[in-house]
Amino acid sequence: MLSISETATEMVNWVFPEHAGAPGQIHGGRMMQWIATCGTIAAARVARGNVILGAMDDIDFLHPVKVGEVAVLRAQVEYVGRCSLEVGVRVYAEKPATGERALTLSSHLVFVKVDEHIKPVPVPQQVAPRGAGEAALHAAAGERRARRLERFARRAERMREVEDDAPDQRWQFESCRSVLPEDLLFGNTMFAGKLLLDIDE
Repeated sequence: MLSISETATEMVNWVFPEHAGAPGQIHGGRMMQWIATCGTIAAARVARGNVILGAMDDIDFLHPVKVGEVAVLRAQVEYVGRCSLEVGVRVYAEKPATGERALTLSSHLVFVKVDEHIKPVPVPQQVAPRGAGEAALHAAAGERRARRLERFARRAERMREVEDDAPDQRWQFESCRSVLPEDLLFGNTMFAGKLLLDIDE
């Protein structure tokens, strides 16, 4: 069995002007795309197969990453269910000249291992916490999972809720676009990172 730290994946990106939204800092949608990418890699390595994003429990933006800084993303699998993997992602802004880092973002995502028909399949290995710190992460991930499963119990009913939240709202925006081959990671399913970027834009 793997410890939580043994599942860690790190992804490093320069922040270029093309990644900026608000003046001089990274666009939130781009950051969410990077989080989904790093989390997907960590989950797929443990699952030994294809995974898709099933849920984002939280995403807390704590500090901006500015153009010219380095975004360091670290994802690790904190809990494994039958077909699902709970992944924690932390992002740091690093100043290249000094190496100084600041915690930028913390997020928890859930991935589901799927077969070629996008049907859930069992994850072949578990994670076992090593030490008190990992035990706390594992327990917290298990609690998030239990709360989410309660919410998902109404999933079929909620999927039929197609009414606007505020039908009398004066200003609304709707955007449509085709899913192209470059939006796919495998099969014919859009990669969640691309979708998150589109939603934020």
